[in-house]
Amino acid sequence: MTSKDEQGADKRLMARGVGMYGTIGLEMVLSTLLGYWVGEWLDERLATAPWFTILFLIVGVAAGLKRLVVVVQRALREELDDDPEARPGL
Repeated sequence: MTSKDEQGADKRLMARGVGMYGTIGLEMVLSTLLGYWVGEWLDERLATAPWFTILFLIVGVAAGLKRLVVVVQRALREELDDDPEARPGL
């Protein structure tokens, strides 16, 4: 690989990482807001305030955290695949 090719590969790798990690915050916020809005809507329709809001807010936060774990696991797996010496003693 030439130096120019290596720089291009590094830029693509960096852009991919920024894109992958940049979506984590967005997914956390959107899943939490969606849970809140669904809970609010159900509470208004069924006159159960604040129970469904609390329940779906917790579900939204849990969904965001689950997605965070999936993204971090994928990133760690890719990092270990790229650098075999970084693997812990198995």
